Amino acid sequence: MFLQLGVHPALVISSAEMAKKFIKNHDQDCCSRPSVSFLNKLSYGGADIAFAPYGEQWRELRKICSNEIFSLKKVSSFRTLREEEIEHFISSISDLAAANIPVNLTDIIISLGSNMMTRIALGRSYHNNGNKLHEILQEMHSISRCLFVADFFPRFGWIDGVSGLDARVEKFMKKLDDIFEEVITEHLDPVRSKSDGAEDILDTMLGLLKDPTNNFTMNNVKGVLMDIFIGGTDTPSLILEWAMAELIRNPQIMKKAQDEVRSVVKSKGKVEETDIQHLHYFKMVLKETLRLYPPAAPATLSQRKP
Repeated sequence: MFLQLGVHPALVISSAEMAKKFIKNHDQDCCSRPSVSFLNKLSYGGADIAFAPYGEQWRELRKICSNEIFSLKKVSSFRTLREEEIEHFISSISDLAAANIPVNLTDIIISLGSNMMTRIALGRSYHNNGNKLHEILQEMHSISRCLFVADFFPRFGWIDGVSGLDARVEKFMKKLDDIFEEVITEHLDPVRSKSDGAEDILDTMLGLLKDPTNNFTMNNVKGVLMDIFIGGTDTPSLILEWAMAELIRNPQIMKKAQDEVRSVVKSKGKVEETDIQHLHYFKMVLKETLRLYPPAAPATLSQRKP
């Protein structure tokens, strides 16, 4: 079905078979995300991976990120950090349960994701800091749901200014950029001491800026950081919420998953990352959750609470 969304032509494909043909035969015509003014500003002019248009610049950035930032060696180096955050997460639930205090699963999962990603990406922890990162992400989702007239009718873009939407975007971007500038300045300080004794993702990206053989810029640093926060905090937290909600609704499945975990962990007392490869039923539960509630655009995810 063809739709004309203002100045943008759009083709709606509802057949899985037809969608497969488009992705296979016309991949380069369909692989870029639509150009949206807010996402363009959020990605620092398409300097990230998620929202940048497909092309040579995107391929080069993806290659750099795959080899230097998200490599298996780099991911494995944060194993101890991940285990520490998971231990803190479980301890928090145990303490609340011991005190007969109801557990707000949403808040505690979001806190886990935020703390883990800030330690991995920025080398600092945000425990007991009021989920500042989550508040910023929530504001981002709220703005992304707004209709920007300029995206569909450029001639009438002045309406976004009159409605206050442009000012809201500028205020949000300043708040976000101030946070990035603060942590970047902190990382560039030659006398800075690393709290975890290891190089975080921001350290790695700032190191790439010194290499004259690539086109990695400061905007790329900020754009990739934004991708990490969006993909590493909000999306996993919502998937975990849906998984827990479905397990509670299906006690037999939950018991089967619990029995598998206990049979693998045995007397160790806790699940380690190396145990995950043996949790086959657990993996099926996660895959079914992803099938029922697949990750989508941030605006869609923020509306799909259990």
